Amino acid sequence: MTRLLVLVLAVAAPAACSDEVKDGEATGRASATDGSATPPPTATVPIVEPEGAVRVPIDETGTATMPPGSVLEIRVPAAWGDAATALRCTVTDGTGRNEDLHSSEVKKKEEAGGQEWMTLWTFSAAPNAELTVGCADPERRVPPEGQPFVRVVPRSSAPPAAR
Repeated sequence: MTRLLVLVLAVAAPAACSDEVKDGEATGRASATDGSATPPPTATVPIVEPEGAVRVPIDETGTATMPPGSVLEIRVPAAWGDAATALRCTVTDGTGRNEDLHSSEVKKKEEAGGQEWMTLWTFSAAPNAELTVGCADPERRVPPEGQPFVRVVPRSSAPPAAR
């Protein structure tokens, strides 16, 4: 009888641990004793980036290549609001020369991956130039959820076609 009880407890123990964090994510199951239900994690829609786009984590650098006939935009989640204005971004070419970043008071917004993104900066360089892009958050104002990053996305610089 004792052996049967030990066997039952050994089988039940892993089931009781169903609320543990596994691979950095909650399993979404509530224990039978607490009576609460943990909502399933929200599904995120993957962002389908255009060719030539790169993601650069905050406080790191990444490499972008200037597509011919385009400008590059540094985009951030619109939800960051005023915290985005604290970002300090730099773009340098292969010789270490800083590229000029251009901004406007009215921030262009777009939807990507079920989230609204706004353009903070626009810049250009010689076609096919390899550029180092980095954005620092010295005041630590960007929300730390997930892995915060900026998107560096090409946009055609050609004027719209005549109608």
